[in-house]
Amino acid sequence: MYLQKYLYGVHFLAVLSAIILLGTIFMYSPARGGMWSYVLLYGSLFVCASSLSMMSLLTLWQRLAQTQASHEDFVIIERQGVLVGVLITALVLLQQFSILFWWNTIILTCSILVFELYFITRDKD
Repeated sequence: MYLQKYLYGVHFLAVLSAIILLGTIFMYSPARGGMWSYVLLYGSLFVCASSLSMMSLLTLWQRLAQTQASHEDFVIIERQGVLVGVLITALVLLQQFSILFWWNTIILTCSILVFELYFITRDKD
């Protein structure tokens, strides 16, 4: 029951952050708004990307395993969703500063994979 309430919160957060993200992009241009508009843009992008990736990873997990995800499974899915959100937000930030190249993407992705592998091996001990 606790997991179902948490999922409703993730769905609500995804919709709310997507609305804020689209509103920031289309109604309040970050290029004209200053620093706080960029904070709002990247914050809402991170929350939107994290929650959408959590929902898609949970759906993929349930379809492949043919069962409901337990609390321990959801902790892993939540961590991976946050890491995907960090990756997407960092890539967009690098693109804004015009320093996004293919090797930056590979280095950032490998760094996040090493970070996830650290948590996976730490959880096994």
